[in-house]
Amino acid sequence: MFNEFIEKVVVHEGEGRGNDRRQREEQAAKEARSKELAKARYEKRKAEKRGFTARKKAGLLTPEEQEAEERRLAHNREWQKEWREKRKASEPEKPPKQKSIKELMAIEKTGADLTPEETERLTAYRRRKADQQRARREGKKSDQPKRKVS
Repeated sequence: MFNEFIEKVVVHEGEGRGNDRRQREEQAAKEARSKELAKARYEKRKAEKRGFTARKKAGLLTPEEQEAEERRLAHNREWQKEWREKRKASEPEKPPKQKSIKELMAIEKTGADLTPEETERLTAYRRRKADQQRARREGKKSDQPKRKVS
């Protein structure tokens, strides 16, 4: 009995592969339209944000808008603070920062005691500088023309 009502059955060729596979052109057209609408919404929101920012810079916000903006900023600051604390908690603890050579020299001048590690660093630094100075002096001597002794 149904066969009397059915004239023909049309099956479209499948397009695409995997999750992108579609059986009919209408579906692709719907998706394209949906993407266009989403892009339009995005552009509209972007334009609204630009307008709001321009009014904010010009000082033209209403008291309600200013209050809402302050709440939004406070919420963002709170969220960022929590995020930083979570990230900091998951990172290994950093070793204590070493004092610079200049700081070590200043401490030594005041007569305060240095730790053995700090004393070693300062001694190694002075040794390196002395070696550099010695090499410079020897280089200058070799650059000078040799005198003939008569």
